[in-house]
Amino acid sequence: MTADHAAQDLRNKFGDLISEPTTFREEVTVQVSDPARIVEVCKVCKQEMGFDYLVDLSSVDNYGDDPRWTVVYELYSITDRCHLRLKTDV
Repeated sequence: MTADHAAQDLRNKFGDLISEPTTFREEVTVQVSDPARIVEVCKVCKQEMGFDYLVDLSSVDNYGDDPRWTVVYELYSITDRCHLRLKTDV
């Protein structure tokens, strides 16, 4: 599985909850629009897509913007050697 494929699978499963994937420097990112459902999305990534390693959990301070914080999940599939970034605003 590739990150692009995983991002499209998430969009197919969750619809508009997941943004169109963006790619920068060969890294794929999707935005989860409802932060209350991030756990559900992460469970699907782990249980159905094989993302078995949480590389990093961080946040971005968007000072002056609303919502102010973005939480960033860096997921990795050891088997597929695939990296996927999930973001959600809180």
